[in-house]
Amino acid sequence: MTVSPDQPCAAAEGMDPVLDLSATPPTEQRNPRTTDIDLQPTPVVLALLHAEDSLVPAAVQPVLGPLAEVVDEAAERVRRGGRVHYFGAGSSGRIAVLDATELVPTFGLPPGIVTAHLAGGDDAMEARGGGGRGQ
Repeated sequence: MTVSPDQPCAAAEGMDPVLDLSATPPTEQRNPRTTDIDLQPTPVVLALLHAEDSLVPAAVQPVLGPLAEVVDEAAERVRRGGRVHYFGAGSSGRIAVLDATELVPTFGLPPGIVTAHLAGGDDAMEARGGGGRGQ
């Protein structure tokens, strides 16, 4: 989801865009097709997951051209000495650290091209709890 700083906020005037759930991106909304997935037997869970996964290619298809342009531009910038920075918190931040770390031995990428920044720093890599989503 791309949000331009030049465009007005989608939330109604006087509404807090953080608290206005109508402005929640689709990736953060509850999927009505899987609301009771935790109550289903394993074969049904797997069928639901498979059905949802099958929706991905059609959703990505319309943006393959622009996505290719972004990938080509990013690759060119890295070739010219640019670097990639991952930012994340909680589980997503930890995964970013692991991904950045694995690029060196797996793909032979020189160290320092991809750097991950985990909210909370090194201590957050092993921190437990915190009460936040995904932690």
